[in-house]
Amino acid sequence: MSKDLDDGIQTANVRILGKYFDQYEKILSKIFLSIIKEGCPLYTKIEIQNVLSNGTKITVDLLISYLGHIGNNQHLKIPSKTSKKKTYPIACDICARILQKMDKIAVHEICLKIKAECLSYSAKSEALDVLGYCVFHNNSLGTISVLKIIINETNSCDVLCKWKSIRALSAFKHNDFVKEYLNSLYIKSNSNEIKSEIKRSLSFII
Repeated sequence: MSKDLDDGIQTANVRILGKYFDQYEKILSKIFLSIIKEGCPLYTKIEIQNVLSNGTKITVDLLISYLGHIGNNQHLKIPSKTSKKKTYPIACDICARILQKMDKIAVHEICLKIKAECLSYSAKSEALDVLGYCVFHNNSLGTISVLKIIINETNSCDVLCKWKSIRALSAFKHNDFVKEYLNSLYIKSNSNEIKSEIKRSLSFII
């Protein structure tokens, strides 16, 4: 899609193509993601997100492969200040944001890829945002299997993945095991940033 097109025309074109998304998902998902990667107007981007969020495993797998590769607003280090938001923060990464709308299928595929150890640390960091957000807003997704994967990442040698996994544990509300586990992490930690995030997660669980 040409960048020279009027913003409204670009958005309208995406909306029209979106009507054929079910038939040509494999092709269109790649086209739409390439448009976002190259840069497009806000409303066009929103329309693309809406279309892609209705995709199947085909789109989910493609989105996961792009985690951390589009835009430059992802977390590269632990923030100096703990978030004051009263709900789970929306991911900074554009692909993670779309995956957050895909709920069950996104959680399933992300867990498979983390288990298979086929994600880079940067991709895993964004994937943990998706897991935490989805579980926070849909308790039924917070299975023991998902919990084990997130807890395992609290032992990651990558400090950002460790921090993201601790934040993701805040999604397991009223879970005594998670509460005890976070308290034990707090005692062991020497990082003020990590301790702050643990306290924040505990505030959601209690």
